[in-house]
Amino acid sequence: MAQRKGPTTFKARPRKKTPPQKAFELDIVDLADDGRGVARHQDKVVFVVGALPGERVSATLVRQQKRYDDAILSQVIRPSPSRTTPFCQYIERCGGCQLQHLEIDAQRKAKVDRLARALGQTIDTDGLEMLVSHDKGYRHRARLSYRQGVLGFRAAASHDVVDIASCPILDPVLDRAFREKRGILLEYLRDAGPSELLLAVGEGRVGLTIQQKAPLHQAAIEHLAQTLAPEIMLFAVHAATGGWRGENAPLAYPLPGDLSIAFEPGDFTQVNPNVNRQILLTISRWLLPQPGERIADYFCGLGNFARVLASHGAEVEGFDMGEQMLQRAQIQADAEKLPIRYTQADLFNPAHLRLPQGVKKAVLDPPRAGAMALCEFLAGRKALASLAYVSCNPASLKRDLAILTAGGFRVVSALAADMFPHSHHAESLVLLRR
Repeated sequence: MAQRKGPTTFKARPRKKTPPQKAFELDIVDLADDGRGVARHQDKVVFVVGALPGERVSATLVRQQKRYDDAILSQVIRPSPSRTTPFCQYIERCGGCQLQHLEIDAQRKAKVDRLARALGQTIDTDGLEMLVSHDKGYRHRARLSYRQGVLGFRAAASHDVVDIASCPILDPVLDRAFREKRGILLEYLRDAGPSELLLAVGEGRVGLTIQQKAPLHQAAIEHLAQTLAPEIMLFAVHAATGGWRGENAPLAYPLPGDLSIAFEPGDFTQVNPNVNRQILLTISRWLLPQPGERIADYFCGLGNFARVLASHGAEVEGFDMGEQMLQRAQIQADAEKLPIRYTQADLFNPAHLRLPQGVKKAVLDPPRAGAMALCEFLAGRKALASLAYVSCNPASLKRDLAILTAGGFRVVSALAADMFPHSHHAESLVLLRR
């Protein structure tokens, strides 16, 4: 029987590694935050890609650091009961799903445990729950790279590109459109050169924005737009020499009830709409927005939280950095007569921080770096009574909770959310009150 070829890969440049060494046996005692197994060897921590807690493995060192070593799995000698067969053919190269070899229930338990460690002694962590949905077909947007004839996702821990024809965690509508039009995209990209493709689906419609280095050619772009349609709508092409925009209505990102967010490929939206909907309903239940009361929304984006809170009659002021993004969010809110005001602010700059008059409740949803400056500011605002913190990084969450609790807040509720199944990324929600 012919041996199946592995995925084609474009290698950006050689990576420095220590020369391969003889394999040695290790007992895996924990799971690191990035999904690698953790062991100790000669009084030094060793991180082993592909290993799971409770396993005895044979591993080979690939890189030695001062405080720890990196290793790759050579053989599983004693497997974990939670080990399973990965469902994706690209698992050995693609950097997107680091935990496919761990059963989904065990993945979720590991993420709940990470949240419990971040919470520490701030709350009783026994019985922490997790918001969950489908573990495949959940991702409504994707960023693909093109280099020298190879179109796909980035490889793990590198700039290499893995040639990918289909992805089981993409929304089925998005994955099908990509598979059907992949040949057309490759034909265009051969002349466009190194490029990034931003794909997204919203309520059944798929959109695409291309970022390329080569100069724009109007005729080629218009031909691409025609041949991609109707499965994929080309929204825009950006290059150093200028840009092109198609005439497409925005995509719609679903929120609870009849609400939605108008967005375009490349805008930030939560990758998992079903879990995001549960998060929004939880935050609404925690904050209980009332008609006429004022609520602040920090790192508001296009209005993910603001729109839901305002739909209950609360007057919401949202703060974020992107001027054009906020302008589009304001236009949509005004058209629907939602009581929202969007304000541009650098939330990492203490000089830009403010709590609007009369605001006693707030929500913040910062990036992985967290919100240290903002938490220091809010900790000193005695008028603020309730704060909902949505985090995508347990480490920065732990730091920020220490700031808030030192300022007089106490943690009253917490939940994990499996926003990124099969990935090491962890989402969580925490409610604090004075």
